[in-house]
Parts: sequence; structure tokens; C-alpha cells
Amino acid sequence: MNQLSSATSESSRGKIFVAIATLGGGIFAISFAAIFIRFSEQELGPFATIAHRFWIASVALLLWQLLKRNQSDEPQTLEIFSLSTKDLAWLVLAGIISGVDLALWALSLTQTSVANAAVLGNLSPVF
Repeated sequence: MNQLSSATSESSRGKIFVAIATLGGGIFAISFAAIFIRFSEQELGPFATIAHRFWIASVALLLWQLLKRNQSDEPQTLEIFSLSTKDLAWLVLAGIISGVDLALWALSLTQTSVANAAVLGNLSPVF
């Protein structure tokens, strides 16, 4: 019984470590996103930077979905096909608005300081 509980606690410690490390990586990426975009804009420009950010995220999410699908034994269908046309339209509209918001934020990074653009961009829920 004692060996089983120690193996379980080691497994849970490993999962907790991975979760905290992933959270730390996410916090790092979000914290420095404006600076990374500013560096990228020196070579590409704001709209190309955001386009690359979107396709890299799309590839990452696609690989994650394929990995998740391969680990499951039961057949899975894409849930997006079970959405109604109205729900799908709202989803597309939300994506377009989010993309425009991110593109305008990247454009604002070329016009002002990183700190000013980050503060004004993160104040949107207040207004």
C-alpha cells in the first residue's frame, strides 16, 4: 500500500510540475508579447506579424487536436460541424473582430511606446 501511494504522489508531483512550468511559459509569452511583436515589426510590419502569429497558433492547435484524437480510443467528430448556421456565423464574426483588434493593436505599437499600447489595449474591458 505504501509503495502504491508513493508512486501515485510522484506521478502527481510530475503533473503539478508540468502544469506550473506550462503556466510559467504562458505568463512569460503573454508578458513579453508586445515586445516580441515590436521586434518583429522591424522586419515584417504589423499586419504580417499578426498573420504569422495566427497561422503559427493554428498549426499548434491543429497538432494538439490530432494528438488528442490519436490518444483517444473512441471515434471523434469535429464539433464545429454540429453547430447551427447562426452559431457558426457568430463564431466567425467573433474571430474577425478579434483579428481586427489584434491587428490594430500591432499597428498601435508602431505609433507609440510598448507600455502605452499595452496599457491602452488592456483597458478595453473597462471601457
